Amino acid sequence: MIRNTSKPTSSSTGFGSPDYGSGGYSASPSPLSSSRSAHARKYNKGSNKDSISLGRLFERIIIVSLAAAIFYVVNQSRAASNETNDALQESQMENGNLNIEIGKSRRENLNLKDQKEKVEFDKRRLEQANDLMRKENQKTTTDLMVNKNLAEKTVQDKKNDENTLLRLQKREETFMKNNERLKKMIAAESHRDVVERFGPGPYFVKIWITLAAHQMDPGDTVNGEQSEFTIKLHPVDKMPHAVHLFLEQVHHGLWDEVPFLVNADHILQTGGGLTKNYAKFKELNLERLMFQEYNEEYPHKKWTVGFSGRPGGPDFYINKIDNTAVHGPHGQGQWDLPEEADPCFGEVIDGHKIVDHFDDMRTDKTTGRLVTPIYIKKAWVVDNDHLDEHWVEYHARNDVIDYNAIDKLPEIKKGPNQ
Repeated sequence: MIRNTSKPTSSSTGFGSPDYGSGGYSASPSPLSSSRSAHARKYNKGSNKDSISLGRLFERIIIVSLAAAIFYVVNQSRAASNETNDALQESQMENGNLNIEIGKSRRENLNLKDQKEKVEFDKRRLEQANDLMRKENQKTTTDLMVNKNLAEKTVQDKKNDENTLLRLQKREETFMKNNERLKKMIAAESHRDVVERFGPGPYFVKIWITLAAHQMDPGDTVNGEQSEFTIKLHPVDKMPHAVHLFLEQVHHGLWDEVPFLVNADHILQTGGGLTKNYAKFKELNLERLMFQEYNEEYPHKKWTVGFSGRPGGPDFYINKIDNTAVHGPHGQGQWDLPEEADPCFGEVIDGHKIVDHFDDMRTDKTTGRLVTPIYIKKAWVVDNDHLDEHWVEYHARNDVIDYNAIDKLPEIKKGPNQ
């Protein structure tokens, strides 16, 4: 619709188009009015006053019709405009709602974006965790393989160890058998040598010690009869190796000038192991036993004689008390083979009073050594041919010594047999 802003003009008949002020619309002379004016002028000369009035009526009707039409058009236009405004408002509302929805969608998109980023971050973390787990799985698999190999190796090593242990046990059994065989051979050779050199026995060894005058009882003679004591050796078939070693040591004079050095509460021991004395034993290979010979029939009772050390020798000792538990099997745990025992090879059968004299000597309480050593002046094997036959026969039959029969022992000061 085009709005006319020109001022209204009146027609030749004195009527103009009405001004609808509120609508702001004006009408220019219509073509019909102009035509009609021309027709009136044409018939003006010959028309009367009624025809003029009728024309004006028609003109006004037309004007009213046009005004009505214009009003209708204006109202329709207004209605359309209102509808348009309503549609526009509705559209604006829809646009507002749409903008709200768009904002909401944007926020949701942002949230979705954040969620997506979070999901991607979680995905990356999961991928990293999966990588770590994969590496851990690979490491675990490797460790399992290593452990499996180690377990298989352990099982194999165990089998090898068992086989090695069996071999070692067999070797040990063989060594033990060979050791027992050697012991028997040594014992047999010792028995044969003793019988060939010293006769069938029994065997007695005299020990002559030097005592100073102040060490003797009143009335005793220095280095006289009271300074001797006798050792009866155990049967050669019971303790062949130890008896053989001691007889050979005595036979070669190795105990001459060797002191009794230790005077402890339980034993009286020689000092053959001292450096200055040991050389002469070692020179003749008579310093040690080949093995720890022991016979349960002859324990370390009081007055018995045994070899000290591991292996035993060269020193021997006299048991001053019953030392069966201490010097028997399992009695001394400081040695590598505690089940072994000191060899007990003889017994002092006379001269106990001489041995008792040692307790009167000054002894170092810390070391158990005599302050003034008592030396063996001479030791020798008693010749059985010069012994009283009844005394020899009696002691050959009895291991328990009858000390009342000791006085039958001949007073022989004879050197070792040659």
